[in-house]
Amino acid sequence: MINRRTRTLLPMKSALFESKIPENVRSNIMDNKKRQEKYYNRSARDLNELKQGDIVRLTPQDRHKEWEKGVVKHQTSERSYEVEKENGRTVRRNRKYLRRTNEQFNPKCQTEEINIDPNEQEISYGDNKIISDPKHSVVPDVEEKSQPCSRYGRPIQKPSWMKDYDLK
Repeated sequence: MINRRTRTLLPMKSALFESKIPENVRSNIMDNKKRQEKYYNRSARDLNELKQGDIVRLTPQDRHKEWEKGVVKHQTSERSYEVEKENGRTVRRNRKYLRRTNEQFNPKCQTEEINIDPNEQEISYGDNKIISDPKHSVVPDVEEKSQPCSRYGRPIQKPSWMKDYDLK
């Protein structure tokens, strides 16, 4: 029982009452660790770094879903990257969950940026430029060139039960 003798009334040698302390325990543990490291590192390889603009596929969180396409925005740390997916959403992923691909990246929804310069009275909205009047601030109606997106960047789709109805 873990280096202990049972209580008994039978006579015993005094040498049996002394505990045996194993020698070189730390060195044996370090030797075992080095041996394990050697066998693990035989096949372990570092993944190549991704560059800004590389097109990648992201492994799905749920293994039954499809791999999503994205483009690398920038590297955040040694093995971590920020990736913009096709739906416009930006996610941060470890390098082991990204695979470089030769496919074309086509975002499904485009988000227009509004640029306001405080020094000038001109506002640019996509390709359109507006000269604002301090009395009337109006943003022009811009035609949607692509599928509309929610504020989170996901494409807005009609429910499948409405596909037979014309809602124009």
